[in-house]
Amino acid sequence: MDSQYTLREHNISKGLPGFSKSKDHLSKHTDLQINVVRYNAEEMEFDLVGAHTSLANAFRRILLAEVPSMAIEKVLVYNNTSMIQDEVLAHRMGLVPLRADPRLFEYKPEADA
Repeated sequence: MDSQYTLREHNISKGLPGFSKSKDHLSKHTDLQINVVRYNAEEMEFDLVGAHTSLANAFRRILLAEVPSMAIEKVLVYNNTSMIQDEVLAHRMGLVPLRADPRLFEYKPEADA
């Protein structure tokens, strides 16, 4: 079956809007712009203009997965006398941003990862 149908609330439309089986649809994304706001040896700030939200989200997820970061992973609480539960305290400690130089990180070997 070669047809695509889109079910809407009050009607059915045939085909996907803006979809073509030819490779010409790749040329439609020429309005994508990346404006570099700030760039130095340690950080980069840029604006992604004209990108579809799915593309921007995919790019964000790649950056989150591939950029090295440091966070508190395990917390051992010996004597908690506060009103905050141990799990909540450990979670909040994990949210504290730690400034560290990623060049000094010690990574696990590829076999252990």
